[in-house]
Amino acid sequence: FWVGLSTYRPGGIAEMAVAREETVYVVIEGELVVTAEGTETVLGRLDSVHFAKGEVRSLENRSGRAAVLLVAIAHPQEVGE
Repeated sequence: FWVGLSTYRPGGIAEMAVAREETVYVVIEGELVVTAEGTETVLGRLDSVHFAKGEVRSLENRSGRAAVLLVAIAHPQEVGE
């Protein structure tokens, strides 16, 4: 897995995109709105969501304070593994 932290300032977005690999988001602080398959879900502190490879999703911080997101993305398997 690749693991990183992203900070979304108020009004910050990650536009609609395809998950290239299996992905997990965990909100560490703040609140983010996740949109996937036409459904919006509000994630708060310590909420998480899983996206399968190929799933289309976006993120938006609609709150008035910064949000911190832990992102874990699976490494693709090599051929023959």
